[in-house]
Amino acid sequence: MQLRPLPDGHCELGSLAVAPDMRGRGIAARMIETLLAEAEGPVQMITGAKFAAHYERFGFRRIEREQAPRPVCIRYFVGQFLGGLVSLLKGYAPRRLAILQRV
Repeated sequence: MQLRPLPDGHCELGSLAVAPDMRGRGIAARMIETLLAEAEGPVQMITGAKFAAHYERFGFRRIEREQAPRPVCIRYFVGQFLGGLVSLLKGYAPRRLAILQRV
């Protein structure tokens, strides 16, 4: 997991992954809380739309892509396009993404 600085002073929370055998122990929550405690200014993140409500407990709210910094928008479009393409090739419905922000 990382907190990537953006050129406009915002940060992006990304690369959240917990090994399958370690899930359900609150590890991800502690990692998020630790990184957010160090963050200055707004923090954005991209996640699957169906998981957006999960991050409300950390102060994140869904925003429109037009409100997000340009680097986050670019990652959103790339993720939406490439992820959608891979899903379609595998015969699955494309997963919708959401951009979240914490102030």
